[in-house]
Amino acid sequence: MWVLRITGLGTSYLDIESIVNGLILVERKPILRMQQEKVFLETTSAMWKEITDLTTSLQEALSPFLQENIFQSRTASSSDSTIVTAEASDGAAVGSHEVVVRQLAQAHRVASDQQASAGTALGLAGSPTINGVAVEITADMTLLEIRDTLNGAGAGVKAWVVDNTLLMESEQTGYANSISVVDDNNVLARLGVVANHALDAVVTASSEYSSSYPSSSITDGYTHSDQWGSGGGWNDATANTYPDTVDISFSAVQTVDQVRIHTLDSTTYPASQYGIRDFNLYYRATDTGTWVLLKSVSGNTGGVVTVNLDTPVNAKQLRVEVTATNGAGDYSRIIEVEAYNTQAFFKNQLQAAQDAEFDFDGLALTRSSNTFSDVIEGVTYTLEGESPTLDDGTLKTATVTVDPDTSGIRNKIEDFVDAYNDLYRRLNQLTAKGSEFQGEPSLIRVQDQVRRLVTGYVDVSPGYVYDQLALIGIRAKGGQDVASEEQGILEINSTELSEALEQDLAGVEALFSATETVYGFDGIVTRLDAVLTGLVGSDGLLPGRIDRLGDQIENVQEEIAEAEQRLEEKEEELYLKFAQLERSLSMLNYQQSWLSAQIASLPRVGFSLF
Repeated sequence: MWVLRITGLGTSYLDIESIVNGLILVERKPILRMQQEKVFLETTSAMWKEITDLTTSLQEALSPFLQENIFQSRTASSSDSTIVTAEASDGAAVGSHEVVVRQLAQAHRVASDQQASAGTALGLAGSPTINGVAVEITADMTLLEIRDTLNGAGAGVKAWVVDNTLLMESEQTGYANSISVVDDNNVLARLGVVANHALDAVVTASSEYSSSYPSSSITDGYTHSDQWGSGGGWNDATANTYPDTVDISFSAVQTVDQVRIHTLDSTTYPASQYGIRDFNLYYRATDTGTWVLLKSVSGNTGGVVTVNLDTPVNAKQLRVEVTATNGAGDYSRIIEVEAYNTQAFFKNQLQAAQDAEFDFDGLALTRSSNTFSDVIEGVTYTLEGESPTLDDGTLKTATVTVDPDTSGIRNKIEDFVDAYNDLYRRLNQLTAKGSEFQGEPSLIRVQDQVRRLVTGYVDVSPGYVYDQLALIGIRAKGGQDVASEEQGILEINSTELSEALEQDLAGVEALFSATETVYGFDGIVTRLDAVLTGLVGSDGLLPGRIDRLGDQIENVQEEIAEAEQRLEEKEEELYLKFAQLERSLSMLNYQQSWLSAQIASLPRVGFSLF
């Protein structure tokens, strides 16, 4: 607490502040000793935290040898990366394999006809099914909005627009991932994605009930029954009289293997009552040729009949001959007729879906994707291009080789050595002559223990040659020519280490990573990891020491605070006492002055002895 003090008001001429400061300075000596102790404890704690961090870094450098098992890491290389590349995972079998690529897998890609504009509503409405997913298209959608709808439908296709043309591509390659479509209301046929040969074809009928039921409407692309009676479907004019026929004339001869016939079918007019029941399907190759029967259908009660032909036909005309209906009014009623060649279903196919075809070690294989990992376990291959033809007429072979990742292993060994050296060099500095921590026994024990584990011998089982790091080119510096700070620091002989990794990788792995349960002995890293865990683990020696130092620092801090409080009280007490002394002295001085004045004021009396 800060207190305003005013001294020297009396006449004692005492320098109270100097006197009190001198006394307090003497009283402060124990606090100074405690502050020095606190600084030492903080320095010691900071030192152990530094050693803990370096030890932790060393233990982290051991992880690749234990948890990751870097000696099982592999690399894969290709003699011709334009044909095939590969990636190998840990533990993959070492070896070489020959690959000849005959054909790459590719995704199915189709396009629409070019539209007048990508931003104008197209007036198309329906729910075509793409890869089993119904996609809702409305009449107010533009080509760009149809693109966005397809991309957001989750139908396994990606769509984009180029030059007012819609393109669709399967998200996956391979023949099995071909785009499958069931067109609804001829939305995709109107766009020009699929080829409905009957769309807009010329139609003639045996009779026509009225202009509200025109035969021409059965090729206008509209397959729904909601416009029945207003130009949205055909109705013959002869009730209970059969056969009734409609003839569909193509502009040119078309190959047809599937015909879809939509009869009247709505909630008000269900096909089971108002639809066609029995009919024959004919074709002829020319406008004047002989009609040939393709199929006869009987007993139909559904709204759509799909007629699949066993053999495609080249037709100039199709005829649907109705021989019986389902009873209500006994009229023949057809909404739409569609004709397809399912082998060329898409009008604008830009790229056919196909599987990859390749020879692997002479075995002919196929895959739906150019990237696969099920040929050799642990190796992922990517076919990059078809093998070129050589001068002798054969296809070029690419060789893929899987090897141990000696470069990666070397890097991890170097990381381990660097982490060890960082710790050991700092221990050298801290225990050096003249250092604040010279002779610190705990530091010396840590350094000695780590050094012996890393540079000492490993009691290997028979059959293993390497029993110390020096045998693979990793040695500790030493001798009179080496500075004290560098004594015990590890050096790597790059040539010797490379030879060891190339000639006996299993021996190097055992030296580092062997465990008692597998090898019958513990390797350097296994032993060192156990010791380091004892040092820096959650219950380790170093965290415990740092915690104790923290407690000591806190205790000393509290003692300093208490002593400062007592000293402050002592200082106040001294100021009070000296202030009282000064007042007393001042009073005495005053009384002395008064008395002197009184004596001086007395009359002088003269006398003489003679």
